[in-house]
Amino acid sequence: MPRKKVIPANQVLHSQIHGWATKNDVIDDPYILGLSEAVLNKKHLDSWETFNPLEYLPRPEGFAGAKRLRYARYISIFRNILVFAPVAITWEAVSKATTAFAEFVQSNNAATVNFLEFWQNGYDVLDKKWTISNIAQIDFLIVAVVIVLSLIASTLNERGRYLRIQESESIETERTQLAIAIRLFMYTKRQVSNVSLNQDLASVVQSLINAAQFVETSSEKLQKSVKDFPNDAPLKKELREFIKLLNSTTLKKSKS
Repeated sequence: MPRKKVIPANQVLHSQIHGWATKNDVIDDPYILGLSEAVLNKKHLDSWETFNPLEYLPRPEGFAGAKRLRYARYISIFRNILVFAPVAITWEAVSKATTAFAEFVQSNNAATVNFLEFWQNGYDVLDKKWTISNIAQIDFLIVAVVIVLSLIASTLNERGRYLRIQESESIETERTQLAIAIRLFMYTKRQVSNVSLNQDLASVVQSLINAAQFVETSSEKLQKSVKDFPNDAPLKKELREFIKLLNSTTLKKSKS
C-alpha cells in the first residue's frame, strides 16, 4: 500500500495565506507578500515571528450587497429629483392658465368666469393638458411613483447592508483563523534569545519559590498540630523527624 504523501507545514500555511489573500483581493499587500515568501522559503522566520498577524493582516472590504447598495443610491438620487417635479409642473400649469385667462378676458369682456372655473374648463383657449384636473392627476401619479421608489430604495439598501454585515463577519472569522495558524507556525520557529531564556528561567524559579513557601507554611501548621496532640512520645518523635525531612528538602530546593 503506497504511503500517503505528507505536505510540509510551511507549504500548507503558504497555501492558506495565498488562498485567503486571493479570495479577498489583498494579494498585493506588503505584509502578505513578505510573509508568504518567508514561509515558502523558510527564511527570516524568527524576524517575522515578532509581527502580530492580528495587527498586520489586512482587513478586506466585502463585495456582497454592493450591487444592491449601488442601485439603492441611484434610485434615491432619481427619487429626490422627482420629488420637485409636481411643484414644477403645477407652477408651469399656473403660468399657462394665467396667460390663457388674460387672453380670454380680453376677448370676452362680458363673460363672468372666475379663474378656477376657467382653469378647469379651458374654454378652448387653454390646452386640455394644462387644466387643473389633468395637472392634479399627473401630480398624483408622480407622488405615487416617488413612494414606490422610496420603498424600493429602502428595501435594496437594507438588504445590501445585511449582506455586507454577514460577509464582514465571515471575513473577520477567516482572518482570525489565519492569524492563529500563522501564530502557531511562527511560534515553533522562534529563535531562542537571552531575553526569552531569562523569561523562562524566571518563571521556573518563581514556581520553585512558591512551592517552597507552600511547603514551609504546611510544616508550620503541622508543627502547631503536633503540639496539640496527646502526650504520645513515639508519635511526636516520628512527626518531628518528618517535619525535619520536609524542612531539609525545602532548603535544598531554595539553594538550587
